[in-house]
Amino acid sequence: GAIAAGHKQTVEAAELALREGGNAFDALISAVAADCVVEPALAALGGGGFAIVRPASGRPKVIDFFSHTPQQKCPENELHFHGIEVDFGAAVQEFHVGRGSCATPGMVAGLFSIHESLGSLPIRELFTPAIGFAAKGVEMTPFQSYTINLLEAIYRSQPTALASFSSPADSQSLIGEREILRQGELADSLEALAYEGADLFYKGEIGQRLVNDMSAGGHITLDDLADYAVDVREPIEVRHNSWHLFSNPPPSSGGTLIAFALKLLAIDEREHAAVGTPEYLHRLVEVMRLTSQARLEAEIKGDVPLNRTLLDAEFIEVWRNK
Repeated sequence: GAIAAGHKQTVEAAELALREGGNAFDALISAVAADCVVEPALAALGGGGFAIVRPASGRPKVIDFFSHTPQQKCPENELHFHGIEVDFGAAVQEFHVGRGSCATPGMVAGLFSIHESLGSLPIRELFTPAIGFAAKGVEMTPFQSYTINLLEAIYRSQPTALASFSSPADSQSLIGEREILRQGELADSLEALAYEGADLFYKGEIGQRLVNDMSAGGHITLDDLADYAVDVREPIEVRHNSWHLFSNPPPSSGGTLIAFALKLLAIDEREHAAVGTPEYLHRLVEVMRLTSQARLEAEIKGDVPLNRTLLDAEFIEVWRNK
């Protein structure tokens, strides 16, 4: 098998699943669980995601376990919701944080759904690397230290968040490069989920604690958790040169935008500049710029799904000419 991930220990978790006789979906589950531990600024049990999968016998499909909008609004005068700024160096961007910014998590439901339909090894085995990483601790890589400190305003917005990700040497500073991040409570939660299943998160103690916390200015209720459901969707398909790609369909916009950009790039091969040349990069940037413009034009229509507008042959031809 081949594994691509953003952290060495994420790869180790997936590799162990394959070496133990698991399939690609077992490796995926083990990797994502590990990712929630070793890349905590980028993945979490309280988040969500998508998986584009292709069983050995069958067509590709998209498993959508993205976060859901809560069903009821907290009164505005009680809402715990405020803006913070993140300085990326070249740009400063505003984000909104607080309990009122939280959506109904889908990560746990997604991992258990993939395991139920496609996995082969016991989920306890698949969660074991993540549990070990959380309990024993992981060394902060330069990139992980950078992502956590980049989001300093978010971590400092709650004392419990700062305590969870503070430096072992200085409780008032965020964890730094080469320091060890230990997450004992996360290890306990992962172990409990491995034995008790997703209901612990959506109908049991973890869910109850989440909802109790949300009572101080958040939207999520026990009904939101109990009603959460994973969706399985038909992917967007696009051919590009010799490649046949499958990507995420609406309501996500990313797959549609990638398909549109590839169709703009699909001009006679003789016109293609070599990859990496200034000509190639200029053309690629121009396509990305036009894709952003086309998205805005398509979204103005509002009542028409983005993929039906952007992937219409006549619409594509107009923008290809540009």
